Amino acid sequence: RCHTDCLEAPLNLAFQRLGWAVGSHPWLFLLGPLVLTALLGTGFVHLPKDKEENLEEQYSPVGSPAKKERFFVQRHFTTNDSLRFSATRKSTEVNFASVLAFSHTPSLLEPDIFSEVSKLDHAVQALFVVQGRRGPASTTRKCAPRSGAGACHPNPLLAAWQRKKDLNLKNITFPRLQSQPAGHLPDAPRGGIILGERKGKNQILVQAKALRLQYYLQTELAEDNEKSKKWLIHFLNQFSDMKDGLALKKIQAVYFTSLSRQLEFEAASKTVVPLFHLAYLLIILFAIMSCYRFDCVRNKMWVAIFGVISVALAVVSGFGLMLYMGVPFVIIVANSPFLILGVGVDDMFIMISAWQKTNLMDNTRQRLSSVYSKAAVSITVTTITNVLAFYTGVVTSFRSVQYFCIYTGTTLLFCYFYNITCFGAFLALDGKREVVCLQWLKKAETSDQKCASLKRSCCFPFDSLPDEDGSGSHPMNLFFRDYFGPFLTSTESKCFVVLLYLLYIISSIYGCFQVQEGLDVRSLASDDSYVTPYFDVEEEFFSEYGPMVVVVTKNVDYWNKDEANRCNDKDTLSSNEIVSSRAFIQTKDVSTATNKKKMLQQLRGIAAKCEIPLLVYNQAFIYFDQYAIIVENTIRSVIVASLAMFIVSLLLIPHPVCSLWVTFAIASVVVGVTGFMAFWNVNLDSISMMNLVICIGFSFDFCAHICYAFVSSSKPSVNQKAIEALYLLGYPVLQSALSTVIGVCVLYTSNTYIFRTFFKIIFLVMVFGAAHGLIFIPVFLTFF
Repeated sequence: RCHTDCLEAPLNLAFQRLGWAVGSHPWLFLLGPLVLTALLGTGFVHLPKDKEENLEEQYSPVGSPAKKERFFVQRHFTTNDSLRFSATRKSTEVNFASVLAFSHTPSLLEPDIFSEVSKLDHAVQALFVVQGRRGPASTTRKCAPRSGAGACHPNPLLAAWQRKKDLNLKNITFPRLQSQPAGHLPDAPRGGIILGERKGKNQILVQAKALRLQYYLQTELAEDNEKSKKWLIHFLNQFSDMKDGLALKKIQAVYFTSLSRQLEFEAASKTVVPLFHLAYLLIILFAIMSCYRFDCVRNKMWVAIFGVISVALAVVSGFGLMLYMGVPFVIIVANSPFLILGVGVDDMFIMISAWQKTNLMDNTRQRLSSVYSKAAVSITVTTITNVLAFYTGVVTSFRSVQYFCIYTGTTLLFCYFYNITCFGAFLALDGKREVVCLQWLKKAETSDQKCASLKRSCCFPFDSLPDEDGSGSHPMNLFFRDYFGPFLTSTESKCFVVLLYLLYIISSIYGCFQVQEGLDVRSLASDDSYVTPYFDVEEEFFSEYGPMVVVVTKNVDYWNKDEANRCNDKDTLSSNEIVSSRAFIQTKDVSTATNKKKMLQQLRGIAAKCEIPLLVYNQAFIYFDQYAIIVENTIRSVIVASLAMFIVSLLLIPHPVCSLWVTFAIASVVVGVTGFMAFWNVNLDSISMMNLVICIGFSFDFCAHICYAFVSSSKPSVNQKAIEALYLLGYPVLQSALSTVIGVCVLYTSNTYIFRTFFKIIFLVMVFGAAHGLIFIPVFLTFF
């Protein structure tokens, strides 16, 4: 057979020596990492406080076409809001407050209803008057005027009615009021107005279910921009009370501002911090329960607690180092400690399991050397693959994913380092406790009954003396060896497992074609946020019309008659030369992610094929670009990470066939998680893509441990090899899956989509990964 153990053998020897050294000098290896943690922990002084996170920078693709298009538009077209404001001509989103007024009556086009809308508008307009220190005379007006007269009209139809209260709302013409030539309604389609029958060149508005009141604020000057942001915060604080005070009966109103995404995202993220303490407590309880023994000598309750503490030390060290290095701490990184807390204890369980199989009568150095020989190579392989899986996230086009992966991958390295140093040292010290406890109990056996009972009570939990010649296997290890393993390797069970896998993979592939793409804006806020009803109402009444797209021409010979016929209005003049021009087109029916993606591709495709140089742009395209690249980014990340996993397993697992099986398991778990995302209402976006990268490393962990034990087994038959692999590592794999689920389960109680999504995908990864490691792979290995 072909074996690739050129690295496995020397690593095994090196870890044997390390285990001997740790067992010989436990206090040195225990205190050293504690001092390192104290030093790196000072990096938290660089943790940003009250710093506004740029959502566009973190959650839109890096180097996207829309950002290049925006740069061209900004360079060639400047705007001056002081005279006449036009939102469609702005290249970036400006400060604004938006109120959607709607009614459940057949139409808003009734005088009494418009009176309430007008009352609401006046109340909002009153907020523009900011009282100064010297009284009402010191006021500031920050709205962006839509006309040269400085008027701040939030809706043209409402403005027309306010100017002429006897205006017949049953005979409103669109797009221009016939009775008032100046009464142009340019925003009418986007104001939720449903058009009816045609009369001559105009149409009659027969119904309007909702009106959009849009209050744009001045942002040209830095001073005005800051004042506008302060007013928006004032607006958000006052609107609910103001609306309740108006006692509106005919209409309902929801609101949103240009700051809402940012503020609500930050507020939602802060709610997850208290959950970390709960997760930490749950992990400690799980570690105690899973490592508790009614054998006072082999009980590993305190070792398990210290294992969780070492993970916390790793989080402090890893995060402190990254903050020292200046790696930005984005809000999504707040997910990382929950994941690390669950994953970091996995190696602890494997080391404890290996320790329990050593001979109780050997000295501590021999036992720890044996533990490192059996477990250290295995946890080294899984650590390398996990860290590589995270670091491959750097190749994605989303900065938030990049920073999350850097923080998590680095912290997992510290988890590994602390496992083979301070945790191993604590295990050695506990080994000395075992010897003392055993000697104490032996003396108690020869003492009188009263003294014996007293001594046993000092070694809580007390029981009979352990079997000195036995390995002290945990009952769950015996369960996998005596019951689960033989049951799984029976002919009937194998047939059932094959059928179960076929059902799993068919369902997963079907689900992969049902997954929706893109991050919904409302997902950045909590479920009970005012943002959610606003977008619900907008989707119901205002989804027909999409963004106003700017078609921009580059330098063209406009004086050529043939060229001029192909171009639109001339906007920018420079030295008597037209360097660029633009026109506007209104999109329709692009509310879904799929339609947004098609619109973007079609418009850019048309522009690319045009005889004259064209580009298309809207400020929303900055976020729409994620629809165009999310699948490509996900596939690329999965392929790169999977190749890295295959190469590592080929070098460190002593059998190439085993590497192929591990790679197969990774692909199978990724397909399963992606497919079942659709069944659990999880979109493919930057957040879920990050978790799919995580899934690669975790699925490798589950299967690599079992495959490594299978190919290393000296048993004569494949069934016996599978049973021994389950006996040695079945329980640690189960512990790993459960600990990770427990570590992130508290996120399911969060009322924010991002954190719930994080739990959902990790849960799917753990379930499918454990199923492959404990059921599918052991059975499939017996076929070859």
